[in-house]
Amino acid sequence: LANAVVPADELRARARAAADQLAKRPLGALTVTKRLMRDAEAIADLMDKEGALFAERLQTAEAREAFMAFAERRAPDFSKVG
Repeated sequence: LANAVVPADELRARARAAADQLAKRPLGALTVTKRLMRDAEAIADLMDKEGALFAERLQTAEAREAFMAFAERRAPDFSKVG
């Protein structure tokens, strides 16, 4: 996964710093996380669930208030939403 764009002359140092940070983490947790990230079927299932929940949330009063506030260039007021 990429999380930054850096000039070529900084790339090696930034990559090394990231590797050093990972090396300080618990090996067991890193191993499990890596395994989970490689489980394409599980990730696809979760993405499907996330998409369905997101679609549901777009139909709520909260979403309408957020969109209206954005269009009206004001802060949303979710206290009115019940």
